[in-house]
Amino acid sequence: MNKKMFEMIINNKERFVPLLFTKKQINLMQKYLDNAGLTNSEKAYLYSTIKKKTDALALLKEEYHITGAGMIAERAAMAKVILK
Repeated sequence: MNKKMFEMIINNKERFVPLLFTKKQINLMQKYLDNAGLTNSEKAYLYSTIKKKTDALALLKEEYHITGAGMIAERAAMAKVILK
């Protein structure tokens, strides 16, 4: 489980609820981070639904950094000059 991703989602829950996650899902992530005991149904829900969403978000984050889509044009030009 990606605990850092859970923390990021919880810290920015106003951006994620109700677009990607429900309040119940956010509460379940918080419960998981607090190491509170999860019922079997909560564990199943966490691993079947929430984990898939957070894995997809993590993949997008990694892809963004790998491809450099957020690179500033001036910095890219300066880097090319330095590398020559």
